[in-house]
Amino acid sequence: MRITPPPALVHHLISGLTSTLNYHLFGIENLRQAGRLSPTGTFLACHFHQSLISLIGPHHNRKVAVLVSLSRDGEITTKYLESIGIRTVRGSSSKGGALGAFELMKALRDGYSGVINVDGPRGPHKEVKPGAVELARRCGVPMVPFVARAQHEISLKRSWDRCRIPLPFSRVAVLYGPPIFYTGEAPDPRTLHARRRQLAISLHQLEAEATRLVGRSDWEPPRECLAWMDKWPDNAGRPPGPPP
Repeated sequence: MRITPPPALVHHLISGLTSTLNYHLFGIENLRQAGRLSPTGTFLACHFHQSLISLIGPHHNRKVAVLVSLSRDGEITTKYLESIGIRTVRGSSSKGGALGAFELMKALRDGYSGVINVDGPRGPHKEVKPGAVELARRCGVPMVPFVARAQHEISLKRSWDRCRIPLPFSRVAVLYGPPIFYTGEAPDPRTLHARRRQLAISLHQLEAEATRLVGRSDWEPPRECLAWMDKWPDNAGRPPGPPP
């Protein structure tokens, strides 16, 4: 039988940890640029599930709406995020996806920027799903990739996302990348794949820079995290490969 920790304990543990971390934020101007590009002044912030804990600290009480899965873990996450002043929207690619996307679209149009982990809720690890790319296009808002790395951290190798837990009093680099903006009609499968690939490349490049900034050397993502990027879908009989 799985025991669900009480919300007060989760709040105490995570907030206690993140309050000790020394955050350094880079690329704030990219958030401002995304706001200027957007007709609503909002954007969709995109991150890998792996770095969730490191990303929480500097974002308390922000006007953002976070898409959280309908799982039991999602319930724990929801209660914690709401306790630190962040709006949550429930749904995922596996359950409640349509409702979650609809509610997040409403939040974006209501003046809340959205936050989504692009490889959640169950992976594969660091494989960008189509949801974030298409949600941003349909709402007409830019995507802003963002990452975090801690100077000292442990990685849970048995979890699907290789969850990284920063150690107390570590220096943490948080990087916001240049906005990625798509508009127009729904893309064909190859174009959608190219857009997912572009977002993934941006996230990996930001992670490499964040890793360098905190003095770590493990910047290169595992090879299995990259394999999906070269599996181009067939379209109109063209051979696999990057679009012309």
